[in-house]
Amino acid sequence: MRRLFLSLLASLVLTSSAALAGTYSLTGNQRWIALASRQSLDEAIGIARAFVWRMQGVRVMQASNGWYAVVVGPHEGTDIRGARDKLAASGAVPKDILLSNGNGYVAEVWTKKEPELQLNLEYEGDEKSIVQNFADLRLTLSRQALKEGDGYNPTLSATRAGKEIINLQIEDVGRDEPSSELWALRLDPDSPTAQLVFTAFTGGAHCCTDTKFITQVGNDWRVIDGELLDGGGYWFEDIDGDGVYEIISLDNSFHYAYASYAESRAPQRISTLRNGQLQDVTSDPKFTSWLRQNIVALEYQASMDADLWRSNGFLAAWVAYKASVGELDQAWAKMMVSYNSSSDWPLIECMAEREKNGSCPVGKEITLSFPSALRKHLQRAGYIDAPAVPSPAAQAPVLKISPAAPSSAFSVPP
Repeated sequence: MRRLFLSLLASLVLTSSAALAGTYSLTGNQRWIALASRQSLDEAIGIARAFVWRMQGVRVMQASNGWYAVVVGPHEGTDIRGARDKLAASGAVPKDILLSNGNGYVAEVWTKKEPELQLNLEYEGDEKSIVQNFADLRLTLSRQALKEGDGYNPTLSATRAGKEIINLQIEDVGRDEPSSELWALRLDPDSPTAQLVFTAFTGGAHCCTDTKFITQVGNDWRVIDGELLDGGGYWFEDIDGDGVYEIISLDNSFHYAYASYAESRAPQRISTLRNGQLQDVTSDPKFTSWLRQNIVALEYQASMDADLWRSNGFLAAWVAYKASVGELDQAWAKMMVSYNSSSDWPLIECMAEREKNGSCPVGKEITLSFPSALRKHLQRAGYIDAPAVPSPAAQAPVLKISPAAPSSAFSVPP
């Protein structure tokens, strides 16, 4: 579970079960730490999303005056300096935090919910296999020795009535103890059983998590290859509240594209699993509020660190998000007066077919400006349409908005 649920990386111990037992009014020295307040629910949730990966206990409360408060806690203590010091361990802290006893809070309207797993197996990769029954399957997590060299790859096999119907191996792991994880959760409402998600980390500083989705279609079980993704890979959220989880990922093509990994941001994509197929549904209108919340999250981060508006790695993701909700013109204009034109990050394009070894023929490489590189990237990934006639001025904001042209979550290489 460690790599799936990144929110557990932070460990602010702020929760009191007694304080959460049906009331939002706190007693004694306990206080909610109010990070921000907004009149718009989407804006409040967006700000909460900016914090939720860095600290536990973040939630949105509705106040009696109709406003929405982004809070964390409860916190023990009435000294605001102590509250600020506790939050500082997780990163940037808003300048105007408040402490509240919660008397004005009437409802909790949002908090990050972890998926309800019907199966959760963690295999350490040692000699002892894990065997578990699920639906009409008998599942085995184990390992397979490499044909050449040392090490093993993690494997998953499934039998039905003694007959093997699934035999998977996640390759390119090659460790003495290749750990893997297996979950079951509802991803396809039309499937008779929950879906299986088999993952393993292939290694590296940031990459990668390999994911296999296993789903029942009719009487058959099918395996669908997910994208090889940075870090923790996919995560799951029931965005529309229908009891079926959407599959969330980062568009890895933005990592290292315009800045270092630490300075890069990547827009999130939404996929669904239906009838044995993964489909990118980010452009579905029912997810527009979710996209806008993520835009607010980025913009709120920039409100606490104004240098982000000069960061090309940040601007690229922000423009992609804005294009996804039909606000490209506005975003492009701001990017044009904000981006770092003196960045030395290499933006190279090969103007000819690459050679067999992957190199570009001599004299066929050109250096792009950031706006030109970003335009080509957004067009190639499907965030915007290509103009009918290419603009002669790379910096000119002449892009055509296409709110219903998302990239496939499984077509962009990591």
